Amino acid sequence: MRHLKNFKIFETKIVTVEDWAGAWQELPEWKLLLLMGFEIYDTNKNGTLTIYSSYSGVKLRLTSAGYVRTSSQGYVYQDNGKDPMPRMLGYVIGRFIKKGILGISIDDLDAFMKANPDMIKYLMELPKVRDGVLSRTGISDPLGEFYKKYGLTPSIVKWLDKSTGKNWTINESTGKIDVALHFSSMDANKLGFRGVKFGEVYGDFEIGDLGLTSLEGSPEKVGGSFRIYSNSKLTSLKGGPLKVGGNFMCVESDLFSLEGSPLKVEGDFTIRPVPASLFGAPLEIGGEFKLSERSWKEFRIEWNLEGWIEGLKKYPVLFAPFIMDKVSDFDLDDKYLTPEVMFLIRKNSPEAFASISKKIGNDQASTIADLGELGF
Repeated sequence: MRHLKNFKIFETKIVTVEDWAGAWQELPEWKLLLLMGFEIYDTNKNGTLTIYSSYSGVKLRLTSAGYVRTSSQGYVYQDNGKDPMPRMLGYVIGRFIKKGILGISIDDLDAFMKANPDMIKYLMELPKVRDGVLSRTGISDPLGEFYKKYGLTPSIVKWLDKSTGKNWTINESTGKIDVALHFSSMDANKLGFRGVKFGEVYGDFEIGDLGLTSLEGSPEKVGGSFRIYSNSKLTSLKGGPLKVGGNFMCVESDLFSLEGSPLKVEGDFTIRPVPASLFGAPLEIGGEFKLSERSWKEFRIEWNLEGWIEGLKKYPVLFAPFIMDKVSDFDLDDKYLTPEVMFLIRKNSPEAFASISKKIGNDQASTIADLGELGF
């Protein structure tokens, strides 16, 4: 008997939806989904609720961990907050409201909204339906009026929600949009910033082919990285952020110069294709300065005098005028003023060469440049 071990009998605990979502069937979100034609498909021992409608095309599983899942798409929504069920059901409403609204009679819709006026927010994407409900019932829509005050249409609100994971707010002191985490809009919609003006973005700010011709409206400060892709009509960085805490990248645009660049970039600064001028480049770059040809072959330098000299050897026409603006800030000694460098400066920027000649003497400058021309 001494060799026998004690064994515990484990009982499978059955979790109900009510264990984690309370009286969820009394929520106005569920009552609206019922009007939209949704039904309970089943529940399981883990407390997962599955709902569906004849037009949804998928069965949606709502889990105690805050996930909304489908069999074909995996999880399509996640809520990490306390008491997530209202927001999870709200996600389903938002996804299917345009189809679901067709099955609700005007009388039923008006009666529901009059009893639950906060639910009017789900009609933001259906302005005609929303206005009809407001007119017939006399209820108010404070949130809608608040958005309207700042020029935010339902489609703009939806775009901001999608691009930020609903982590955006209106800064009432500035009238601009602040983003608590990241902003990413990579759809090729050609709509630009839609009139939105951003204030501060605490994470990354990333935009794709929005048809931008200007960066006006960009955030003033970006805590993470600022990335712009495939806006071929963008010719200037004017209107962009003043400070970027991560990397700055502008690729597949048509920049003439770097005017409008941030004053300070903590990470790398990448431009593709190579612009005609470096005028307006950042004062400080914490990482590397990267120029990229259309082949994506990168040229990288540190953002200091030694790096600019390397740039001069690779892109003399580009860097010679730029160095002219920097000459007065540095004591140029022999290790920088090599024959090759002096020849390139004289050939590509007479103004820069004249400035250096004043510092070291005309005869000495000409002699060094002549040696460079001869290949020394």
